[in-house]
Amino acid sequence: MSQAAIVALLAMKGGVGKTTGTLCLASASRAKGLRTLVVDLDPQRNTTETIINPDYLAAVAAARTRKDLPDMLVDLLEMENPTREDVLRAIHSGSDVWSGVDVLPASLSLASFEQGSPVMVTKLREILALISDLYDVILLDCPPSFLMLTTMAAYAAQIILVIGEPARFGLSGLMDTWKLLARLVEAGLPDLLEAAVIVNLYDQRESDDRVRFKEIAAAFKSIMWADVLFRRVVVGLAIDAGVPLHDYQDQPRYKDKRREEVTTIVDGWLNSILVKTGKKAA
Repeated sequence: MSQAAIVALLAMKGGVGKTTGTLCLASASRAKGLRTLVVDLDPQRNTTETIINPDYLAAVAAARTRKDLPDMLVDLLEMENPTREDVLRAIHSGSDVWSGVDVLPASLSLASFEQGSPVMVTKLREILALISDLYDVILLDCPPSFLMLTTMAAYAAQIILVIGEPARFGLSGLMDTWKLLARLVEAGLPDLLEAAVIVNLYDQRESDDRVRFKEIAAAFKSIMWADVLFRRVVVGLAIDAGVPLHDYQDQPRYKDKRREEVTTIVDGWLNSILVKTGKKAA
């Protein structure tokens, strides 16, 4: 039975658009009618709260004790040998506007795993192997750090996308992340097909952005994907509205053109992922 393409999006620096990239890819996957699971590894829970259905959020808000909470990712990480049924209980559907996208939700308590034992590195891979046949695409949204949660995601992924922006400290943040990732690659990531850099939040109208973009391109050369996600207001508007980018329409006509520009880029990312993981012919 076919297994999902598993993609980890990571960055050590916060605010570079890692969650934005995850949401945009989830939107692109949904628009293609692909069965999509988003695994939120970030204790900040922004991806979870954007996509997940309101009944889940209401249950979390009403819970008085840990036992009252719905099942979520942290419960699976705490189990010695979770079963397929355990994983399915922890997966929740998206809201109506995100229909077709499921979420394995984050919680603040995930932070306790950041200093976890090295034996934990394969835990997420083992969890996803139990349900990978149910999805076409699985997206792993990592925290802005390179501790155990991100390391688990790297061990589970076929494609790793390191997110950066052409801003002050953008290049150094990418370099730091890549050095840590390179150590894992050298040690051996069992399913990895490609690790690459993608640039987000690029405003080609700004001279500083152009200079810093050239610096990033020179540093990473062949491992940087050519499709760059430009800084566009419409992306933030769609996320603020909690709506998939491909469906967002509450905007003036000129912004609709901007939306099509961005969705074309994100669709290109998704197409590359599907080709590289053998889900689509080149």
